[in-house]
Amino acid sequence: MAVKRHKWLILLAGLLVSGCASGPRVYTDQDPVTDFGRYHSYAFVEAAGKDRDAKYTTLTGQRMEDRIAARMQGYGYRLDIHRPDLLVDYHVNTREQQVVRSGPSYGGYYGSSGRGGIGVGVPLFGDTGRVDTYVRGEVVVDLIDRETNKTVWEGKTGNWMGSDGDFYPDDAIAEAIGAIFASYPYRAGQSAPVIPEQNGN
Repeated sequence: MAVKRHKWLILLAGLLVSGCASGPRVYTDQDPVTDFGRYHSYAFVEAAGKDRDAKYTTLTGQRMEDRIAARMQGYGYRLDIHRPDLLVDYHVNTREQQVVRSGPSYGGYYGSSGRGGIGVGVPLFGDTGRVDTYVRGEVVVDLIDRETNKTVWEGKTGNWMGSDGDFYPDDAIAEAIGAIFASYPYRAGQSAPVIPEQNGN
């Protein structure tokens, strides 16, 4: 019985780990009265991707901008730095979060006869283990009507962005931006939304 219980606990641990290995969840919002068919071009807001004092573009900001530009152009929008229809803003909100990873603690004896019997200890999940510090990162992308200066669409996602000081892993940001634009339902010059998966990006 001890061997069977041990295998069951290992299987349970594997299922818990695999259940946590999912992609970022995306949340979107938009102005319900906006006609997206009016938009054909875009540009980035001046402060997008800059450092705290908005003096220079960070490496992370440049990577984000390159990926967003590829997505916008893939949907048919052209870059126009003089008179764009849409302004694009983006940023990453981060905070540290600690997660306790439980380790095995031994207990629970089986097979004891009650009189000099031998008990077998099996690993159970207890309080022993380690504490990992992760960075909780939320990538936010806003599309802004340049004439009204109002946000018409927003996509954001929360996801684990790294650990052990790796605050802006490139693959996590790429995954977040890809997930956000997979939920964007419009193409340049088209008023009717399409199913996000049909965007082909």
